[in-house]
Amino acid sequence: LLMRESQMKKIIAAAVATAFVAPVMAAEVTVSGDLEYVFTKFEGDGNATYVHDQDLKIAASEEADGFAIEAYILNTSRGGTDSAAGQIQLSNAQFGTIAIGTDTSHAIHTIDEVADKAEFEMGDSKPSIASAGDDATNVTLLYTLPTLVDGLALMASYGAADGTNDAGSDDEYAINGYAAVFTVGGVSARYATSSNDANSYDTTYTAVSYSNGPVFAAYQVSNNDGAANTDTTGVSL
Repeated sequence: LLMRESQMKKIIAAAVATAFVAPVMAAEVTVSGDLEYVFTKFEGDGNATYVHDQDLKIAASEEADGFAIEAYILNTSRGGTDSAAGQIQLSNAQFGTIAIGTDTSHAIHTIDEVADKAEFEMGDSKPSIASAGDDATNVTLLYTLPTLVDGLALMASYGAADGTNDAGSDDEYAINGYAAVFTVGGVSARYATSSNDANSYDTTYTAVSYSNGPVFAAYQVSNNDGAANTDTTGVSL
């Protein structure tokens, strides 16, 4: 009986180990990137070498219980400056898509600006929405709702700064935002807003565009409510 219990424990342990190992083995893993090294000879000053560009990306994808799971890690080195980023994404047709990571965009930055697309432009062709603070948070969570209406995309995001546990609150803040894009035929309408606790204003972006063959027309407005001299308007034809 003792032998049978021992054997049974080994079988259970092996089964549990297999359950954890199998998904890892089934996941599709890809490695990509590029390396650029430079050798330089300075006239009258000898030779030198440096890393011009070094990118390495490791990505994995898997499907389980109707969900698609994707994750990646990106390490970048340019001009002697190293940086790392990553993201985990979980998606399902009924659930939508949720992404979280240091490389995840805020909702306001998931939609493209439209007034810089035409060959001939008028006005301020590219109102900036960078003031929404896309680079100011350490980790961002982005949720894209499932398709509720054909042509409609809805996104919501939340991010927090890489603050410190000290008496001051200058480096502890959050950024939340929402975005919507509705496209019917050649007509597309876009709206997005972002609120940063560290700023005294909210950023909003509104745009409409029309495209039909070689014809393209767009109008967009970027507002920083509460901030002076930062509102811009762009028109493209």
